[in-house]
Amino acid sequence: MTSRQLVVLILVASAVCALIGVYYLIPGVYHVLTFDGVATDTRPTHAILFFGLAVLGLIASRFVAGNKASRKS
Repeated sequence: MTSRQLVVLILVASAVCALIGVYYLIPGVYHVLTFDGVATDTRPTHAILFFGLAVLGLIASRFVAGNKASRKS
């Protein structure tokens, strides 16, 4: 797997995590991975977790892309 493919894969995973974070903020929808309370309430802790994973993915993709640029010089 080339570094460009890895960057694209990480960016797609980050976008999916961001979408899941938005999903957990929508009230009235059944939220999976809910073990307490009403399953249709918003889950801000789940949303923060997935937004954090999205940010970590963006940071990781920057490091992968940065390593590729430093190898050329």
